[in-house]
Amino acid sequence: MEITDFLITFFLGGLGIHRFMKGYTKSGILYLCTGGLLGVGWLIDIIFTATDKELIIAK
Repeated sequence: MEITDFLITFFLGGLGIHRFMKGYTKSGILYLCTGGLLGVGWLIDIIFTATDKELIIAK
């Protein structure tokens, strides 16, 4: 796990910035419009980032 990935996901994950940075444009827009899927998707992404798993929503 890179600490920068985790920090970006933690602080800007609700806006989908981490999704845009990894190339997941469609899900980045979805996160931006819904506030990280009402916080649930953001929390899941924090867990996935902390455990070095790939993000689950496709490009």
